[in-house]
Amino acid sequence: MDFILVTRSNKKKKGNSKKGKKGARTNIDVDKDLWSQEALDKKLAKNEERFQVGAYIEKIKSLLEPFTYRYEHCLILGLGRVHTLTASLQLQLFFELQSIFHIPSQNCTFYDPAFLEDDVQFLRNKGFTLLKESPKPEEYLENTLLFMPHCPTSLYEQWLNAYSKSEKQFSMCGNNLKLYVDNLPSKEIKSKYPNIYRVCQQKLYTQILFPEFSEAFAFNDFAFHFPCPYRSSPKTTSPEKTPSTVADVSNVAEHPS
Repeated sequence: MDFILVTRSNKKKKGNSKKGKKGARTNIDVDKDLWSQEALDKKLAKNEERFQVGAYIEKIKSLLEPFTYRYEHCLILGLGRVHTLTASLQLQLFFELQSIFHIPSQNCTFYDPAFLEDDVQFLRNKGFTLLKESPKPEEYLENTLLFMPHCPTSLYEQWLNAYSKSEKQFSMCGNNLKLYVDNLPSKEIKSKYPNIYRVCQQKLYTQILFPEFSEAFAFNDFAFHFPCPYRSSPKTTSPEKTPSTVADVSNVAEHPS
């Protein structure tokens, strides 16, 4: 992850042996600043400025303009510690998508076993719901946008399996699933991830690739996956795709398992 918590070293450094120096700040003081709610709000504000400089959100809005989907809920999985650079960028992107799709904060639910109390408190202060246990897919099958940034492949497979009987309800923002099919041997993908293989081979979903974000790897190989409204008409359901820069599937970014 991008953020490393600085802790007090047990070793004494030359020139730092004096105690009680007025105005001196300990590493513990610095840690409190780094993890504070105020510091994270400032980081998110900076991320918003980054999006504006490159017109990043405007590009995404333009890509989504032909689609009229509306969601009552959003389920956010695998975000990671929200103080890290990558997770804070992904969180800011979620805020933008929440605005685009007009999803009320009380209908947005987060889960990640990596969350600590400061993450939980920050998100709750924003009006979001935090789960203590892994969500049951059957409770989120209708009118829900899944936001799953760089999750393990097995998690995408799990949720696709849950939606196998409600395929027209599946909408997800996360890794471009087609990369797994393109870059893994067919035998392996069929065996390990049969649902990912099936939906990609049958072209059940429209995939909209994210524009490039040059400042960080937070959105590498990101894509929206929407139900194809006209499955029998490839011209209306197959948007122009930008070739991926990924050479093999091992380079597809994932949240640590």
